[in-house]
Amino acid sequence: GKKAIWMVKDDEIIVRVLGEEKMKGNQSDNGWKKSVWTAVLRALESESHHKGAPKTAEHCGEHWRTVK
Repeated sequence: GKKAIWMVKDDEIIVRVLGEEKMKGNQSDNGWKKSVWTAVLRALESESHHKGAPKTAEHCGEHWRTVK
């Protein structure tokens, strides 16, 4: 199947949104709350050009664990 393609701009958006969400207190001891990945996805959908398969909130979390 077709895979999502992650661009450098996508990573920059993820880092920015995670910083914003951390300041809002949306990070738990076990990691990020599910709502954070939805916020990341919304930002990606509005600010980034889509390449490859559509991204999901779950893909965002998996991608972050891979790149961090």
